[in-house]
Amino acid sequence: MADDNDGLDDVVAQLTHLLTQAVDGRKPVLPRIAQANTAGPYLETVIRILVGQARAKGHSWQELADVFVTSPMGVQSRFGTIRSYEGEELPD
Repeated sequence: MADDNDGLDDVVAQLTHLLTQAVDGRKPVLPRIAQANTAGPYLETVIRILVGQARAKGHSWQELADVFVTSPMGVQSRFGTIRSYEGEELPD
């Protein structure tokens, strides 16, 4: 792979596979539900990777909060830390 995308391609490939199985109407519905349910953590991983990339490019917690329609503290508690291990405030 020419550029480093934090493993995003691999996660998206797995997510795509799971969702393709979930929408295959030729298969029984219960296994399709299981596939869709299994896809959830993969989607969360995609979101976490993208948030990490946004933070690495200098986007603020406020900008991310606007995307998620929540507060900066809400986004930090979901995707990052509010304080460092030394107890110092983290920069925005």
